[in-house]
Amino acid sequence: MPRYFFTVDKDLKLTSLDKDLQALKGKSLSEVKGLSYDELLPKIYFNNADAILQALRNGNKMELDRYRFDCFYAGSHADIVIEPVKDKAGQIYGAKVAMDLRAVCPLVESLQQSQRLIDIGKIATTLAHGVRNPLNAIKGAASYLGTKYAEDPTVSEFTTIIEEEITRLDDFIVTFLSTSISDSELCETDLVGILKKMEAFISLNAQSVRISTSFEYGEIPPVMANPFLLEQAIQNVLNSAMQEVEASGGGDLSVKARTEQRLGIDFVLVAVSNTGPGISKGNVDGSSYQAGEKGKGFGLFLTREIIQYHGGHLEVKREKGVGTTVSLYLPVNRP
Repeated sequence: MPRYFFTVDKDLKLTSLDKDLQALKGKSLSEVKGLSYDELLPKIYFNNADAILQALRNGNKMELDRYRFDCFYAGSHADIVIEPVKDKAGQIYGAKVAMDLRAVCPLVESLQQSQRLIDIGKIATTLAHGVRNPLNAIKGAASYLGTKYAEDPTVSEFTTIIEEEITRLDDFIVTFLSTSISDSELCETDLVGILKKMEAFISLNAQSVRISTSFEYGEIPPVMANPFLLEQAIQNVLNSAMQEVEASGGGDLSVKARTEQRLGIDFVLVAVSNTGPGISKGNVDGSSYQAGEKGKGFGLFLTREIIQYHGGHLEVKREKGVGTTVSLYLPVNRP
């Protein structure tokens, strides 16, 4: 249940409001401090009079259960507590107001989602700037190893992949810093090719952490996609699955790709299944993401956004004692 706080002085002028309320209204404390509270929020009434003013005058705490906000919360209800604040001499100099929302209107949810996107955007931009120098160092090292061990086919294959991926990532970062996901160019993309490349990398890492992997590919037609974004979306799911299995001491991870029809529409389905405790809904919808908490919920949230941008959708099925399956549905290209 969302909770918001603000305080006023004896003249009902705002003296403080919490960060969540600042984010909700899109106003900082410095912008609203000194304004009458009803210039920012709907006036709170009790018996046809201002409830905060009544609490200040009688000096008693006031509790309003299921108070209806018609304009501020589009008809939702809140439990409100208005508590007079006194100085050391016992004189009332203001009031603290706490609001517990029983139901959040779509507008509030939209604003909260927007704030999460803003936080993610700030971190992503900082990350994009910060990784370019390390990438160049890695590319130089891979080039050296590829030359030194050119006669080893395995080393040569992987160093070539590393160099190609770093070049492609660097190009993407340049584009990312000057555009947005909605401007990304789409092209006919070989999904199986992307999955096979991931299989090569994952199989090496999985062996060291006692994870058994399997990949199955059916007859998969190409999809219209941005190859880099699509690869990142799938990689995010695979990384989360690997972490879950590793955290449980080892287990199984499987990837299956096939076509499936839903409501008369043909989709390519990529299903990533793993044993382990499973992921939470908040990691997918972004509600568990908090800036400064090691990007919790960041990868899967971005995966959902990328898949939706490509006209598809993401589903998560968790079975207790069995594991989790994350399914990515992408529409098949039509001639």
